[in-house]
Amino acid sequence: MRSIKFRIWHKPTNQFVRCHPVWDDEKYTELGLLSLTSDGELIFETMYDGFQRLSSNEVDDFIVQQYTGLKDKNEVEVYEGDIADWCEDSYIDEGTQPATIVWHELEGWKCTWYTEDRSELCTEPLYFYENHRYFEVIGNIFEGVKK
Repeated sequence: MRSIKFRIWHKPTNQFVRCHPVWDDEKYTELGLLSLTSDGELIFETMYDGFQRLSSNEVDDFIVQQYTGLKDKNEVEVYEGDIADWCEDSYIDEGTQPATIVWHELEGWKCTWYTEDRSELCTEPLYFYENHRYFEVIGNIFEGVKK
C-alpha cells in the first residue's frame, strides 16, 4: 500500500517545518502538532489551547507538498517540488538537465523541464524513471540543487 505523506515549506523562515511547529512569540517552537486535514486545511494543536485552525494569512505562509510514493536510487523519498537527475554524467546537454517533479491533475506525477524563464519545455510521466539506476533527488525548488 502506498504511503500518503506530506512535507511543509514555511515561507517566512525559508525552511521545511518538522511535524511539530507552532507559532509562539514570532517564531516556531516545538509546543504543538501541525496537521493537514482531509479537506486540505492546516490546523495545529497545542498542549495548552487544543486545536486551532490557521488563519488565511497564516496558511499562505505554508506550501504543502505530497510524497509521490516513489524513492530514488538512494532510497530517498521523492516529493512534489523535488529536482531529480537520472544521468550518469549530469549536465552534458539540454537532454540531461534535471527535472522538477510536479502533479498534473489529469495525468498524475510528471518530470517537467523548464526553460530559463520558467516556461514548461516538456514533461514525461514520473514512472518512466522509477527504476532507473541513476534516478536521484538532487534538491528541491526551494533550496536549489545540492550537487
